[in-house]
Amino acid sequence: MAARHDGNANQFAGRNATSASASNPAKPVIASILIRSRSTAFRREDFDDLTATVLMRLVRRLRLAASSTESPITSFKDFTASLAYNAVYELFRVRFPLRTRHKNRLRYVLSHDGRFAAWLVANESVAGLRSWRDRTDVMSGASIW
Repeated sequence: MAARHDGNANQFAGRNATSASASNPAKPVIASILIRSRSTAFRREDFDDLTATVLMRLVRRLRLAASSTESPITSFKDFTASLAYNAVYELFRVRFPLRTRHKNRLRYVLSHDGRFAAWLVANESVAGLRSWRDRTDVMSGASIW
């Protein structure tokens, strides 16, 4: 998925992060994830929708943690970032169902067909023939995950 620089989206999310940081510690974390994940698929209103979705899920989880034996959140920032990434990926899955289907099929082939393999190089997922496994001389920037 190619990301492009969108000055308006960056400015919008940055402004929201600055104004909200004093009142809600989750909003700057959410805004930073949305800025990092921005793409041509994002519309201006998506930033508000995604932020609201993450905040709703965060409040729901905090209420569950306070009223039950739910495992505690060890890092508020990390948990909020995970919720934000999940919301972004959910938006991509809904907006691009064919892309999602192809990614799932590719993952299936890489994990079930012995001719192919997937591995990490510099914290990036790469794939190729099984005989290439663990090679580090790979093309960068072509994400399959």
